[in-house]
Amino acid sequence: MSDPIQSDSEVLESPVAVEVSKSQLVRDLVVFQIKLFVDGLRDVILIPVSFGAAILSLLKTGDKAGSEFYEVVAFGRQTEKSINLFEAADRIATTADAEAIPELDGLVEDVESYMKTQYEDGKFDQVRDRLQRMMDSLDKRQRSENSKDSNA
Repeated sequence: MSDPIQSDSEVLESPVAVEVSKSQLVRDLVVFQIKLFVDGLRDVILIPVSFGAAILSLLKTGDKAGSEFYEVVAFGRQTEKSINLFEAADRIATTADAEAIPELDGLVEDVESYMKTQYEDGKFDQVRDRLQRMMDSLDKRQRSENSKDSNA
């Protein structure tokens, strides 16, 4: 019988199901729910803390920002590893997971690159001008309707 877990160089087309007891499934479910709660609580706390740290970093005198914000980010990374939210996924053998969904950082970089290109090509000005004309048209229409209502 072959080993369901393949090397990193081999990619499985679909996850290989493993048999677990019902009690193990219930345990994994409960642990996952607890981890989701802890992860969410951490995120709720990090939102204002990261803004505060960024403000402190920006208020530093001189040309260089302070490190407070990045210390909060490093703490977030450390807690993310500690929580290990998706540990139960290790019960299925697949190396395709990492390739199936692009990382958010990569998507952000792609959008940022696209926006920079559009800005450098002057296309943002076209979009802004078009939106402004649409807003002006809506405003004009609203004023026209309001004047009709007040004349009636």
